[in-house]
Amino acid sequence: PMPETRMPTLGAVLGLVNAYEAESVRLHVELKSDPTRPELTADPEQFTELVVEELDRHGRLDNVAILSFDWRIIRHAAELAPGTRRFALIELDTLHWNDGVGDDVPAAARAAGATTLSPEHIMVDESLMAQAEAAGLDVAVWTVNQPELAARMLDLGAAGIVTDYPDRMRELWRERGLELPLPVAPLRPVSV
Repeated sequence: PMPETRMPTLGAVLGLVNAYEAESVRLHVELKSDPTRPELTADPEQFTELVVEELDRHGRLDNVAILSFDWRIIRHAAELAPGTRRFALIELDTLHWNDGVGDDVPAAARAAGATTLSPEHIMVDESLMAQAEAAGLDVAVWTVNQPELAARMLDLGAAGIVTDYPDRMRELWRERGLELPLPVAPLRPVSV
């Protein structure tokens, strides 16, 4: 914690990314919205427009993913920025937010404009993966912190794994012959 330091704006973060000339880094921007509490949530269309405008101002629309549990945001992002990746986040507690989901969640996510389905790992099984394949959606599973669970998700066909511990996944990636990113060097010396 840094006393009296405020949370940076999206524009400040994008400016920092650009200052580091990190064009190859794909950013994932999750737009938080709760349709069950409209008094506390920004209008989803206006919110999406502001975020897309800021991403465009910083030249990031081609290398960003917009994520949301509220698929009204996904739908509007598809209209505003059709070339941008859009992740329909799902979990059991918030799936009911999205009208007309029915028994085929991936098809409903595709109809809402998603390019990727991103379920909580407890929702992933053979049936969901088959539906996602039929809908033409990649699946990025979250939050997977154990290599054994990550291996199971990969075996089921997951295209992406969201984890709090990428260092734990390196050996699994190596065993599977998957591309490993270079280790990240600290920006400044680490004092011991």
